[in-house]
Amino acid sequence: MKIGLSALWASTNAGGFGPGATGELINVGEWTSDASYGWFSLNVDAAGDNLSFSAQDNAGSQTNYLSVPISWTASGWHFIALTYSTNSTALYVDGQLATNGVGMSVWPSTNVLSNGFDIGSDTNGNSQARGIFDDICTFSIPLNSSAVSNLFLNEETVIQSSLTLHALLTQQTPGSVAEIITPEIQALADGLQDDPLKIYNYVHDHIKYGWYNCPQTSA
Repeated sequence: MKIGLSALWASTNAGGFGPGATGELINVGEWTSDASYGWFSLNVDAAGDNLSFSAQDNAGSQTNYLSVPISWTASGWHFIALTYSTNSTALYVDGQLATNGVGMSVWPSTNVLSNGFDIGSDTNGNSQARGIFDDICTFSIPLNSSAVSNLFLNEETVIQSSLTLHALLTQQTPGSVAEIITPEIQALADGLQDDPLKIYNYVHDHIKYGWYNCPQTSA
């Protein structure tokens, strides 16, 4: 799976206060002190200093498969990818392999899995991640490091393209670059109200990218 996350907090090791409690990014089932129900979780700790992947079954077993230190500032976007199978597990942050480990042997039961999953909190709305999520995707097979890196580069291209378009639409670029602002582009700027978020969403929704940072089509 992959997730885009912009935390509304800063890690304590970056001078902030973290989410204040364990924040669930992706949650299945429910954590219990005796592992009697079933739980699957990608989460950050209360201080916002560690990103972890953990699971429980309903027979008393819990495993913290992966954990990696993070140091995030508020509102910065981060790309997170988690791959798992019975053979291996791996956690990527911003396109780079952060840590890897053994395959999964502790899972929630099929009854728990059939109830679906939660984004940004536990099943009761607690343990909130306190962030903005974007482009959450799951895949039918574990991705390798090259595929994860390409996904990250694709996300970076969308962000950079939106920033460039914002600069063009608001004419914050010098000389010849600003000269390419046509009446059509100016009309687009007026329609998007020169709003960076609206421009980002426009680029995200209307421009398609391939694996290697190359715009392919627009609509």
